[in-house]
Amino acid sequence: MPTDESAAPSGLGLRALAPLLASRRGIVAAVVALSAGAAAVDLFVPLLIRRFIDDASADAATSVLVGLAVVFLVASVVGQLLGLGSAWIGARLGWAVTNDLRVLGTRHATLLDLDFHAETPPGTLIERLDGDMTAVAETVSRFGVRMAHVALLVVGAVLVLAFQDGWAALALAVWVVVVVALVVRFRSSGVEASAEERGASAELFGFIEEHLEAVDDLRANGAGPAVMERFRSVARHYATAGTRSWRRRAIAWSITVFLFSTGLLVSLALGVAMVSAGTITLGTAFLFVQYFQRVEDPIQQATRQMSEVQKAAAGLGRLSHLLSLRPRVARTGHAALPPGALSVELDGVEYAYEEAPVLRGLALTIPAGQHVGLLGRTGSGKSTLMSLLVRFDDPTRGTVRLGGMPLDEVDREHVRARVAMIPQGVHVMDGTVKDNVTFFDHDVPDAEVCAALAEIGLGEILSLPRGIHTPVGEAGLGLSEGEAQLLGLARAWLRDPALVLLDEPSSRLDPVTEARLAAATDRLLAGRTAVVIAHRLDTVDRVDRIVVLSDGEVVEDGPRTALAADPHSHFARLRQAAGTGS
Repeated sequence: MPTDESAAPSGLGLRALAPLLASRRGIVAAVVALSAGAAAVDLFVPLLIRRFIDDASADAATSVLVGLAVVFLVASVVGQLLGLGSAWIGARLGWAVTNDLRVLGTRHATLLDLDFHAETPPGTLIERLDGDMTAVAETVSRFGVRMAHVALLVVGAVLVLAFQDGWAALALAVWVVVVVALVVRFRSSGVEASAEERGASAELFGFIEEHLEAVDDLRANGAGPAVMERFRSVARHYATAGTRSWRRRAIAWSITVFLFSTGLLVSLALGVAMVSAGTITLGTAFLFVQYFQRVEDPIQQATRQMSEVQKAAAGLGRLSHLLSLRPRVARTGHAALPPGALSVELDGVEYAYEEAPVLRGLALTIPAGQHVGLLGRTGSGKSTLMSLLVRFDDPTRGTVRLGGMPLDEVDREHVRARVAMIPQGVHVMDGTVKDNVTFFDHDVPDAEVCAALAEIGLGEILSLPRGIHTPVGEAGLGLSEGEAQLLGLARAWLRDPALVLLDEPSSRLDPVTEARLAAATDRLLAGRTAVVIAHRLDTVDRVDRIVVLSDGEVVEDGPRTALAADPHSHFARLRQAAGTGS
């Protein structure tokens, strides 16, 4: 599965926001209405000032001038309130839309194959799903609102000026078109540089996260200098990419500053010339300058936000790349597995990873309710077999059946609801005991969680002051490795699986904890089909049958007691080599 994001397509682009914005038409309409109101006030205030200047020049009554001043103050306050309202609602809109994108990306990432997550550092993925989306939120809430205001203001200013002087209106329209065209041109050229900058940022975060996790090993083995040398290389790449991106943004900013200065000079020159010729009043000349400035200020602010726009476009392109990745296991089939313990059948199963064969024509049948110990050296195919049974992957060739049903005909999520896989290391998350057992499913009754913990052998948790609502993890109660393994069994118990897959659950436990875990495991496996990967042979002392794999093939298969009694069997030789046989 490709994971290189340096060449991530930008096809998603800012256009991807359109359907999300359309789903919130009410909020978008409120933003547009408030922006229209603010733009109307911005157009009205210069007209008041023109009237004030012309009336003052004509020696109008003081009461008239005071009335104009009061209207000016009221209009200014109203304009500020409308602008504040559009900014506030725009911020809400931006965060709502980008949270939708976060959910979309996160849900998709959880469905991708395990090798994608093995190859993608968590820090990189977090930067994709959170850091990039923050830039999108800034774009929607600030730049989007600003551009809506600019569009309404420009149209209104051109229309008002058209009634005053057609040439002035034409000059303003041409100037705006030129500015916007150049800004868009340089925005497009800067997206690639911004994408490289965001990629380098993700690489840097991923590097830091990965090596902080391994800080103990790095210290113990004196790897600090080597890691720092690699860190310098990653940081240098980030600095270079950031400089290149900043340079592109600086060019766009410099050009727009030149154009803004030119526009102001032209408006001043046009006003002076027309006042000197007697074709317009001094107030009207001031109106020209005011409208150029009113249009210039929001465009200038939007230009300063172009870096965020470029980051947002690059981030959306990278999200597009993530969403374009497809898991090898499609969610095909709508059939359901039969009730009760499930039989397991592998018929000519082959599996190859990047053209390297892992399983070779595997044929194996496990009756419902039987417990099988799976043995073999590292690389023999044990973990791959387990992944096929829980449908993390599909075989390259052959058929896997559970309960007589081919897995590609069964809904993938239904398979995982009926099959419990307990890994060698159970991850304990920050949250309560209940959160860890139910994976934050708050619909599960407390009584069911308590029953699962009591059945598995974690009844002492129930006697704590807060019981199953006691926090665990970094911010709460610390669990030993054995207690974490028991917690994993409680998760499986709560699901009531038909097939249980265990990966060496007692490989690093003391004898007392191991005995406690063995008793809990026996209770969990009773009446269920089970496949247990074992490296320590005493782990499989209570299984019914032994299957030994070697180089992706079954080299031995039989009842545990019979194989243990046969001195020529692979199992017996393994027991003897491990010191557990006679």
